Amino acid sequence: MTLVELLVAIGILGIVTTGLSAFFSYMWRTRLTDVSRGQSSVIASSSVSRMTENIRRAAQADSGSYAIASADDFNLVFYSDIDSDQYRERVHYYLDGTSIMMGTSEPILGDSPTYPEGDEIVSVIATNVMNSESEPIFTYYNSSGSILDTPAFVAPIRMVGLSVSVNTNPSKISDTLVQTLVSPRNLNK
Repeated sequence: MTLVELLVAIGILGIVTTGLSAFFSYMWRTRLTDVSRGQSSVIASSSVSRMTENIRRAAQADSGSYAIASADDFNLVFYSDIDSDQYRERVHYYLDGTSIMMGTSEPILGDSPTYPEGDEIVSVIATNVMNSESEPIFTYYNSSGSILDTPAFVAPIRMVGLSVSVNTNPSKISDTLVQTLVSPRNLNK
């Protein structure tokens, strides 16, 4: 093998190695982007699904209060038996930074049941939430389908719109938006 042949072989090997490195680097970045999109989608859809289930079961509180206690763009308080113990918990969904939180309170039973001030148990429903002031999480509708101004007077509410925008990697991917409308069963009667 001559020196020229050796140099040509090294050049070809360098070109092939560079091409393979670029290909694998591109595939790795694509995989990470796809994983981020998948994570965003799972977070958004599972949080909307969980909130939908609980809101749909909203009912009059054990204390006799109306099923929905307060309704705002990023804050919803209602009563629902979320743990199937025959008592309706006070459920509080709210945005805390970039996380949707769920606070719950069990009723204090007695002759006249009451609910403690504040949330007894707080858990994270979704992280990396990107909703802004112009994109509220909660929208409220009356029986004719018209949007109610917030903070909403709770008696006319017949449907709750949920809109959750999640992004686990804002520098690389666009937001994942999941929306739905929920009709609390016990408000339409």
